[in-house]
Amino acid sequence: MLNRTTPPHSLNAEEAVLGALMLDNEAIDRVADLQAEHFYRPENGAIFRHIQSLIAQNRPADVLTVGDMAAARKEPLDLAYLHALVANTPSAANIARYAEIVREKALQRGMLLAADTVHDIVHGPLPTAEKLDAAQAEFGKLAETTTRKEPASIQEAMARYVEALDERYHGHAPNPGISTGLADLDEILNGGMRRGALITVGARPGMGKSAFAETLALNAALDGHSTLFMSMEMPEAEVVERAIASVGRVSARALARGDRGLDLNDGWSRVSHAVTTMSEVKLFIDDEPGLSLLQVVTKARAIKRKHGLDLLVIDYLQLMTGTEEKRYLQIEAITKGLKILAKTLNITVVALSQFSRDIEKRPNPRPKPSDFRDGGSIEQDSDILLGLYREEQDKPESSELQGYAELFVMKNRQGKTGKISLHYVGEQMRFEDHTGPMPMPQQAPAQRGRGFHG
Repeated sequence: MLNRTTPPHSLNAEEAVLGALMLDNEAIDRVADLQAEHFYRPENGAIFRHIQSLIAQNRPADVLTVGDMAAARKEPLDLAYLHALVANTPSAANIARYAEIVREKALQRGMLLAADTVHDIVHGPLPTAEKLDAAQAEFGKLAETTTRKEPASIQEAMARYVEALDERYHGHAPNPGISTGLADLDEILNGGMRRGALITVGARPGMGKSAFAETLALNAALDGHSTLFMSMEMPEAEVVERAIASVGRVSARALARGDRGLDLNDGWSRVSHAVTTMSEVKLFIDDEPGLSLLQVVTKARAIKRKHGLDLLVIDYLQLMTGTEEKRYLQIEAITKGLKILAKTLNITVVALSQFSRDIEKRPNPRPKPSDFRDGGSIEQDSDILLGLYREEQDKPESSELQGYAELFVMKNRQGKTGKISLHYVGEQMRFEDHTGPMPMPQQAPAQRGRGFHG
């Protein structure tokens, strides 16, 4: 650790805040986001916490009541000190400025702590590029704590919304949604994937959820949106191979076989077209396995800072790691963290998820919200829940079902739910709009075991 002199603080400002609050409890509204942790002297932080608690309970906060609460919580305070706080504060008129000083000093102490952490990072084992990202993330956390947003009146919020709506109506601003490239899905999502939203896509193994996720990522990138695809299941080369197959409309199997499977004329020209097209888009691939939430956040922030970021796709949730003891608590922390990340960076987050094996025990295995594995936090934290089903996987002998896919919008905070028909071009690892005739209703598929590779 670095040697430090006395950390930045202002006991005079801390005492003035506390004295002013005990003189005028209504002044609590003027200290806004001041927290007990911002106080340098622990006793001052404890007094502030007691004052907050009393005011929140609509009880008066003065020398006697604060002293009584502290005693009741077995945190006795010096009553002479409480009296001195009030006696030395003439009024609460300048409390906002006193609180600002306390926050500023706390931020400066935080900067010193971050510098200590960066010092340790620099001398640690990480590669230099990762050290830089980690160091920037440390100071990025401090920057977020300084961003304060006051509640807006409905009149102010409505004026901003109507202005943005008018700009979109007259073509002066882009639609706030990120197009999925699938017309029916965009329609049900009111124009596409909204920023700040967490979208979770679930499916049984083998239904093509990775291909679906990559379809969304490719379509967004081709539409000019900066996209990060985190593939914890597939290596980078496989993701690229699928992208070339999808964009070039060429067989992924032929690509895997190399020149033995590619037509010397048409095949290579399609590959060349895909490579040329993809060279102009902002699509970033990360294939590091077993990422933690912190690693995902750090990588997303780095891409946002360097290149801009609109869409983050994670394949898939159950491959992420966590520090909580129980798996369902890990998933809960991950989904909450991804939702916060979507709002903080103003991006869309699409996360894939495995379904529980119990779905295979039902006569009708079409997805339901309860099919998501590892607890109910996925259903609770997601703004949009999508379930993918391809009946041909259960009835491979039916030629009528070949390529037909159903996408169930099971939850949609800003719109309706329902079923969408899609077409899956398996050899090109691509989903597209369904334009052919609808398959005839099928009987319930027979139950049978399946592998666990999606």
